[in-house]
Amino acid sequence: MTTAGAASSHWSSGKRWLIVALALLVVQVVVLYLMGRVPICECGYVKLWEGDVNSPGNSQHLTDWYTPSHIIHGFLFYGLGWLILRKRRCRRVSRLPSSSRWRGSLPRIRRW
Repeated sequence: MTTAGAASSHWSSGKRWLIVALALLVVQVVVLYLMGRVPICECGYVKLWEGDVNSPGNSQHLTDWYTPSHIIHGFLFYGLGWLILRKRRCRRVSRLPSSSRWRGSLPRIRRW
């Protein structure tokens, strides 16, 4: 196989995984919406920072006090996925569902 053929094959494989990742993301958004989750804060606007932990807008805006935890857990899930799935081709897409599950569990935890 020529260099151009190998690059083309690699690009089509990468494009295929990108489409799979986007499809999974769309499915997650639709499922969360069908579960009654609102796309943005019920207040009707999006803020860059929500500093009040006990407000109804907490975890509904772009960043809040939980953002560093989300970033740390993202790196941890990525590292764990890399260790477990480093020999498999699906490792790029495998962390999307874990991220959605983690983010989706936070409001339930606070309600208890």
